[in-house]
Amino acid sequence: MTKAGMPRKTLRLSARAARLEIRVRKVPNRSRGEVYGHSWLVIVPAKVTGGHRLRKQFKATESREAVDFAEGEANKAKEQGQTGFYLTPEQVTDAKKAQGILEGLGLTLFEAATFAAKHLRPEGGDKTLAEVRDILLALKKTKNLR
Repeated sequence: MTKAGMPRKTLRLSARAARLEIRVRKVPNRSRGEVYGHSWLVIVPAKVTGGHRLRKQFKATESREAVDFAEGEANKAKEQGQTGFYLTPEQVTDAKKAQGILEGLGLTLFEAATFAAKHLRPEGGDKTLAEVRDILLALKKTKNLR
């Protein structure tokens, strides 16, 4: 609350988040032209993420969560740079699990992915058993085999 008793239009962030121009602002919730409350909108600019603007909206009661999210994105930008925004949290978790499996085998995640792409998806694509049978019979017929 401000001195006049009015709620803030924006929330205060750390100097790092402010320097990166990450904003948390109050947006009115509207339906059919009528305002029925507000929510908090976090905007992370494209220059921070390296490609797309990130927007996330929080309920009116979640002002602390909105600030924590904004601060977390500012910390991610400092620690990892733009590469921190390329993977979703689910992809990061998946990569960590895969890395744990591959450590014992002496393989990197890149090596495993290239092997899987080469061996799990053959050049001819997916074929049904009937298609393979027809190809095999046609091949044998051309070579005059039974």
